[in-house]
Amino acid sequence: MTALWRRHSVHGITLLLLVPALLGFFGLFFYPMLLTVVLSFRPEGQEAGWTLQNYTRFLSDPDGRWVILLTFILALASTALSVLLSVPLALTLREKVRAHRLYRLMILVPLVIPGLIGALGLLLFWGSRGWFNLFLLQFVPGVTTPLRINYTIQGLIFCYVWLYFPYTCVTTMSALESLDP
Repeated sequence: MTALWRRHSVHGITLLLLVPALLGFFGLFFYPMLLTVVLSFRPEGQEAGWTLQNYTRFLSDPDGRWVILLTFILALASTALSVLLSVPLALTLREKVRAHRLYRLMILVPLVIPGLIGALGLLLFWGSRGWFNLFLLQFVPGVTTPLRINYTIQGLIFCYVWLYFPYTCVTTMSALESLDP
């Protein structure tokens, strides 16, 4: 009887300790998201009622449609490039090439660099006066103006690939390592 009582009291204490975290999660994440969805269906300036007017106005606006299209373009392009880069690299690193541990460590670099520092690094490297453009202007004949990479769709895709490539590569490597050779 005491073992059963002890087991139930441990579960009770665990649940009691989880309550503040669950309340914080509900109060800081779930409730604001629910409130945003509910308010998006309300008519503008009214306390009650339901309407799809906000959504029809957003979807009928050309800028609104462009935002949705751009989101799909960024998502599909960055996912495709991440997969196209990670699968060959994972297949290569499966063969235990020279310095494969160093390559595996380099794959994880974007994961350990905070987002703000990574964004600043990308700005410094790809900016109009960044290292990449300085190299092109000084050493590549025929290049007279810097390439515009930052603040473009291609730059956003590159940034997303930089951020999410490690996830696809690590997932692909772990899947390949679980297969028989």
